[in-house]
Amino acid sequence: YYRVADGIDKIVLNSDGGTQKWYYYSTWPDGDHDKKTAFSGHFDGNGVTIVGLYGSGNYHAHLGFIPYVQNSDVTVENVKFDKANISTASDTRTDMGSAVVIGNYNTNAATKITVNNVSVVNSTVQDYTAGVIVGQMRVTADVAPTVKINNIATANNTIVGNSAVTQGVLFGVCSLWSGGTSVQMSNIILADSVQFAGSNSAALGNAASYPFVSYKNVYTAGSKPSEEYAYTGVTFGVDVETIKGATAMTTADTIAWGKDFVAITDALPELAIFHNL
Repeated sequence: YYRVADGIDKIVLNSDGGTQKWYYYSTWPDGDHDKKTAFSGHFDGNGVTIVGLYGSGNYHAHLGFIPYVQNSDVTVENVKFDKANISTASDTRTDMGSAVVIGNYNTNAATKITVNNVSVVNSTVQDYTAGVIVGQMRVTADVAPTVKINNIATANNTIVGNSAVTQGVLFGVCSLWSGGTSVQMSNIILADSVQFAGSNSAALGNAASYPFVSYKNVYTAGSKPSEEYAYTGVTFGVDVETIKGATAMTTADTIAWGKDFVAITDALPELAIFHNL
């Protein structure tokens, strides 16, 4: 369990344009993941903002604040990332992934992943498979892991995957086994125009085959990953101007304003944890 100490509001890893690498990254040496860099545990930012997270890798690298998780429980909560810059050059492996928060989550066990009270703004991610919250999530066996992504805010991010197939805000790619993976997403405002998941993440929309995926109070400026599915609980194509200031409380009227989110005058809403209310 890792928790940022009380009284620390901001950690600056790089000022504008800085390229000091975040030391914790994962590569793929000799045909297998470097398990020494796989993360397991609980990170509680305690309301901190991390500025200038930087990661740069070559072929076969997972990048992110937590680059790689394998068959382990992981929680990331109560943290904001600002001006992160994550980039992997010339990687064409479809089983890799990079993101600001978790690069690649790979499991064939009944594990738990929780991302709660996390904000990402003004950041860039570039990889074959690129996301803001999770680059790639892969469930590779008929097991029942639990995924909870709650209270998320993103804005002004640039996500560059190989194509719309492998880039998204919540997930670059999400590949699930139909054996009962529970994916719960709630109280989310995505002010980025990129779709919330890569368009080949069919499991996130196909309620008939994947009834264990649920959405509640999700608002995104992006379009549907696939017109074939309903994505009940998600409002797509939100005009960003309508979620600024007090208007946000009308546009996103199912959000718990004052509890989970706060409306900011002439600006996009923010998570309440980052304000002393």
